[in-house]
Amino acid sequence: MVTSNKDHRLIFLCILISGLLCVGHVTVNRLIVTLSIALYLGCIVWTSMKGKVLYFLCFFIPWAPLMKFEPGTMSFYTIGLIAACILTWVRYRISIQRYVVPAIALLALLFTVRTFYGHGMDNSFIMFGIMLLALPMIGWDLHKTYDFYYLNLFYSIGIITAALSAYYLVPYSSIAKFIDVYSFNEITRYSGYYGDANFYSAQIAAALAGLLVIFITLRKRMWLSIIISIVLIYCGLLSASKSFVITAAVVILLWILQVLSLRGNMSYKVTIIASIAAIAIGILASNAFTTVIDIVAIRFGNSSNISDVTTGRSDIWMNYLKYLENNPNVLLFGQGYTNALVDGRASHNTILQCVFQFGLVGFPIFLIWLSRIFEISMRQIKIKQSHYPLCLILVLGVALPWMGIDLLFFDEFFLMMFYISLGFKWICENSKELSVVDENVRTSQDM
Repeated sequence: MVTSNKDHRLIFLCILISGLLCVGHVTVNRLIVTLSIALYLGCIVWTSMKGKVLYFLCFFIPWAPLMKFEPGTMSFYTIGLIAACILTWVRYRISIQRYVVPAIALLALLFTVRTFYGHGMDNSFIMFGIMLLALPMIGWDLHKTYDFYYLNLFYSIGIITAALSAYYLVPYSSIAKFIDVYSFNEITRYSGYYGDANFYSAQIAAALAGLLVIFITLRKRMWLSIIISIVLIYCGLLSASKSFVITAAVVILLWILQVLSLRGNMSYKVTIIASIAAIAIGILASNAFTTVIDIVAIRFGNSSNISDVTTGRSDIWMNYLKYLENNPNVLLFGQGYTNALVDGRASHNTILQCVFQFGLVGFPIFLIWLSRIFEISMRQIKIKQSHYPLCLILVLGVALPWMGIDLLFFDEFFLMMFYISLGFKWICENSKELSVVDENVRTSQDM
């Protein structure tokens, strides 16, 4: 197993590759861009053989939109993800019988529906099929070679470096063409290298929820977690995303309630609450946060009803529900994983998108496939009742923003399944102070 020192060196290697990528695009030097992509793919091979490829992939999730030669082309990130799956399969010679049945059943359904509508095959459907068949391979490494602390560290640093570099490099036209910066009503929203601020902020919310879980279970690196959390919150507020603010508020509130519910160790509780209060006061008083907080306040201040709060998403959801109601064939069997839209608008809701694409017949099959992902990656891990609150915090941090975006067609949808399962594993193995409740229950039952 790779030591923590080697994990740290891998972080610097990730930063080096992403830095070269920026230099290549800023200077419009195709050779440097090619070199950075070649290094990325080479490291995919190396980390796959070492059982550390998930760290590498998580770092580069926010960099995926820049990992190409021109906007609108396939990202080399996706190619690296597929290569990682295949290499892990080769390394372990894994039997795929346990999850291949739901994968093939879903693909057969989707292909039949696509043929019925005359869509045929396209790149997105082929890539989705490869994901269904190959992605679970990475899960076989999860239980023995990965550590959620380092996974979150790679993910968080990847987000921060991408967000801040995009913020400062957007004046360069060769970079700006990859970035969609939203501006309206005197509000400027930054989204890293992503074309949508809500997709970008969803990544930050997931990383923040993971840090909160680590924060309550690992006290040795408390201040590092606090510093990274502050920077992540700042990057999230740059997006002026209401969904990020709501998600962050929900998970932080649940986390505070969980801290207060811990048995004993009052000094630790006081330290935690005092730290949060000091951080909140510092953030509110800081000039760096004043502008972004004012922008978020304006966005919420302009909301007078549900449609305004959801930025019109609630109207889109109703249109999709009406469409499904009036088209029972689509409700039952879906669209077959195509780029079909209702009234020219995406559903802006990942669950609604799953029903629209898979139908009520295919969606349960997809859920069965997802359950196999967790079955593979969480072998011999038992979640106790006392672990539920922290597991809920992690799930909400990852999935709550998905209620406002269509994530089904993106790589991180699948990778976040591993992020969640490894987080569950971390909670079960490191939250010893939470097990007091279970021990008390067992004692009372024995009596």
